[in-house]
Amino acid sequence: MKRIFSFLSGILAALIVTFSGCKAQIKSITVDELHSLLQNDSLTVLVDVRNESEFVGTMTKIKEAINIPLGELEERSSELEKYKDRPIYFICRSGNRSSHATKLITEKGFDAYNVSGGMLAYSRKFRTGK
Repeated sequence: MKRIFSFLSGILAALIVTFSGCKAQIKSITVDELHSLLQNDSLTVLVDVRNESEFVGTMTKIKEAINIPLGELEERSSELEKYKDRPIYFICRSGNRSSHATKLITEKGFDAYNVSGGMLAYSRKFRTGK
């Protein structure tokens, strides 16, 4: 039941962001750029917006990532305040949910970037493990 609620919350949040007339410009980076940041900058902030079951389940993940599902991002955005002085990178499975997260957080005054292609592209290129 918790998974269903979390999944539906994520969809609802994505729809709200999509149809709310967000004017924020989405900035993106490639998986190559993200990989380079993770290798060379220990202060890189990466937020994985997949549902908890996806994050800890069978799909690959990046160990440095903070998991805040898209459906919880609005209510948990205060957790990111300590990173407001630096860029925050958002990733999900394919890049769709993370683009919505990027819009949402950009409108709150953060410097946010979407990781194009998401974990599908990242794991194809860099073979991440659990």
